[in-house]
Amino acid sequence: MSFSNSLIGLVISWRYYLLLLLSAVIWAWIVSKEPSYSNEFFTDFAKSPEQVLELLAKKYAQDPPVDKLRVYQAPTDWITVQDAINLFEYVNDKTPCARIGSPHDSLAFGPSTIGSEARHLIRGFISGEYPAWNASHFRSDDVHVLRKTVLEIVTDRIDAKIEKSSKTNAFTTID
Repeated sequence: MSFSNSLIGLVISWRYYLLLLLSAVIWAWIVSKEPSYSNEFFTDFAKSPEQVLELLAKKYAQDPPVDKLRVYQAPTDWITVQDAINLFEYVNDKTPCARIGSPHDSLAFGPSTIGSEARHLIRGFISGEYPAWNASHFRSDDVHVLRKTVLEIVTDRIDAKIEKSSKTNAFTTID
């Protein structure tokens, strides 16, 4: 009886491992079919966040449509304060586009919208990294919360400049 139980256990575990292996192979095949870009994405293809949105719309509009792109981290401070402010123009745009994420994200399938990707870019400005770890499909931030957070960052930067200028003379007198 114990021999048959261990034989059944061996067959079940064998099938379980085969299923795991098959799942890994299928997942690797799916991921290999996704367009992926290195850091050159931010210097060669999309030099500004608004160009990212334009590229995502074009990728989704092509035949066959591309519904997701994986990119590596943008350079530090790639999204500027002015970029973040300009991105608010797009936050409610419902135009379908490709979704973007980092190689560390498990991306949802299906397209995104320009508005969702604009909010994702703004979250990248706030967090200091883009794509942010929480990819655009995980949550759709309230525009008012994003606005408030960007304003706090800008205010903090202005306050730091004011404090720095009060400690030093901004201009020196030339005799």
